[in-house]
Amino acid sequence: MKLYRTREYLTNQLKVKTVKLIAEENNVSTKTIHNLKWKYDLTNPRKFWSKRELNLLHQNYSINPDVYRLLTGRTISSINHKAHKLKLKRLQRNGKYKLDNSFFDKWNPKNAYVFGWFCSDGNVSRDLTHCGFHIHKKDKEILEIIKKVMISNHRIEIRGKYAYLRIYNRKISTRLAELGCMPRKSLTLEFPNISDKYLNHFVRGYFDGDGSIHFNKPNTIKIKLVGTKQFLETLQNKLHDRLNLKKHDIKKHHNIFVFEYYGNDARAFCSWIYKNSQGLFLGRKYQRYLNHIKLRDNDERKTSHSDKKRLRYG
Repeated sequence: MKLYRTREYLTNQLKVKTVKLIAEENNVSTKTIHNLKWKYDLTNPRKFWSKRELNLLHQNYSINPDVYRLLTGRTISSINHKAHKLKLKRLQRNGKYKLDNSFFDKWNPKNAYVFGWFCSDGNVSRDLTHCGFHIHKKDKEILEIIKKVMISNHRIEIRGKYAYLRIYNRKISTRLAELGCMPRKSLTLEFPNISDKYLNHFVRGYFDGDGSIHFNKPNTIKIKLVGTKQFLETLQNKLHDRLNLKKHDIKKHHNIFVFEYYGNDARAFCSWIYKNSQGLFLGRKYQRYLNHIKLRDNDERKTSHSDKKRLRYG
């Protein structure tokens, strides 16, 4: 069964995306997604707009960046959709929000890391007017880091379980597309042409967005990366050339592809991506890796001590 046809996938995606966006990312019609919503009873009862809500929308949509906070109980997509139907102009943000427009002009550790995040968990609008992220709010810290390195004062919105960072900047959005982070990239992303000098920073950003780190008892480490087949094939070749990591089968899971590293290869991968990271990483993943290394070092010391005792006392 294709991923978009599963209840779990649709339930999670509908919390943060419109039906149109889900359909575009999976290369199907909006009618297909609507039919699946009905099938799994994921449709919400129609909630009519009150006179008070309409007044708030008319008075604030074009001038107030807090309009989404004022309309509690409405999703960002429903507010924008209603405003579009009422022919209200989108909030003018360029004069209010700041950003380093030259951020992606020349590769460096900071923009390589952020670009990795955009290629994994970021999005670029089809009209190239804005870009950004929507991730679980437990990882809000990384949005703060991204804002800081991009010298941005764009607002981070918390709605339900998710955190949103929307960057309204046509130049940055266009530049991301030029570098290979295209709109609707989830099924078509190719490995970008990025300087080898900054490759580990890019891969760390991508891993923070679309990678995972797991452990089997007692302390066996496993690294997993997901993405398009072309992206993962190129990435695996680069890691083989630079770190001599073993090549593994890239497996298809629904409409995405996956490959994994275990044991020494997984540790070599982590050691490489975190080298000279300059504090640019997702804290919870980095801490899991550090905990693994600490536990492994403790186990090795205990084993070494036991071997010395056996040699001493025969």
